[in-house]
Amino acid sequence: MIKYILYVEEDFPSLRNLQGGFTLIQRFEGKFAVGIKQTLKHLNNGEGERVYIALNADKDLIEPVVKLAHEKSVEIVYVESKKELGRLCGIDVGAATAITL
Repeated sequence: MIKYILYVEEDFPSLRNLQGGFTLIQRFEGKFAVGIKQTLKHLNNGEGERVYIALNADKDLIEPVVKLAHEKSVEIVYVESKKELGRLCGIDVGAATAITL
């Protein structure tokens, strides 16, 4: 399954949106890993619940992540930009991918 909106409420249990729809968040909660190498490592080890991919990431670099996530039946969620994904991961630089563990 592929989603094109980042704000999935089950990833952020402390947030509640009483009006329905999606909730804007400040950063990920729980365990996660950032970056293509770390994402691939966790996918290869059979770890990870959901993969996040920045829409403006280099397609050639993220192709192995997308392919492996599909093979492992891990949900992919696309994020607006690398800058936004980095912010959600709590880092000051952009991130092409991240994975929740």
